[in-house]
Amino acid sequence: MTETQLYTALAEITLRMGAAPKSADLLLKRAKIYLALKDEAKALDDLDSAIMLDSSLAEAYFLRGKLYFALNNKEAAYNDLRRAAEIDPLVATSNLSGEFSTDDVSVETRRILRKHI
Repeated sequence: MTETQLYTALAEITLRMGAAPKSADLLLKRAKIYLALKDEAKALDDLDSAIMLDSSLAEAYFLRGKLYFALNNKEAAYNDLRRAAEIDPLVATSNLSGEFSTDDVSVETRRILRKHI
């Protein structure tokens, strides 16, 4: 998507959220757009809110874990990746390949994720 398309999608999602402000799915979608726009702070806020509304969203935990790695918060990243794998091993499996370098994900983290996959 181009930056213009991302901003258009962001406006549409935000407008839809006016009718459903407590929608974890819409918050997750908006977080993905913020991530694409490299606005980590807003993405993190939306991921936190989505998880608060629906703690069964494995993808939200996975994305927040990925974001925590980028922000160098390895412990929080590890916890979120582990939680994502516990909720839905397919989310962790399908997203983990190629997402992180060997340096990013410790041997211990990979071992725990594999246990849940």
